[in-house]
Amino acid sequence: CLIVVIRYFQLNFWRWVQKFFYFWTMENQYFGKVEKRSKSFYFVFLLTLVFFVLMVNSDMAHYSQHLQTGVPSWFITLIFVVDIVILVSMVLIFFYKKIGVFAFPLFVMAHHLLYEFYLSTTLIAGLHLLFVYVSLGLLVVIPRWKSFK
Repeated sequence: CLIVVIRYFQLNFWRWVQKFFYFWTMENQYFGKVEKRSKSFYFVFLLTLVFFVLMVNSDMAHYSQHLQTGVPSWFITLIFVVDIVILVSMVLIFFYKKIGVFAFPLFVMAHHLLYEFYLSTTLIAGLHLLFVYVSLGLLVVIPRWKSFK
């Protein structure tokens, strides 16, 4: 009886291995046919935009209190410039440009590091934005990678 069970699992294991390698040898598209614009793309883009607005809201709060806290105006200007670059990279992702896919996480990390090293605080909204991009955004971007230019 034990031999029959072992033989059954061996056959199923080799069938799984064959299916796995067939998946990686597909020539045109690993993910099958993927629509360029779908509901999931719009949903993830909107969710990323919501977290971006939360991050900008935190920046606006720092701007409104920068005289009381002693934060120089050049730092606030630099933070808003980085925010604008992040927004531009989101627009580039929306229009399927590869540079936006690479620029977005780099500038979100730059935004986080500016807060971390200059103000010695952690901006949670920026980390949430990066988490949403890595977890959900790349799930939408990777299947459509061949559509990016």
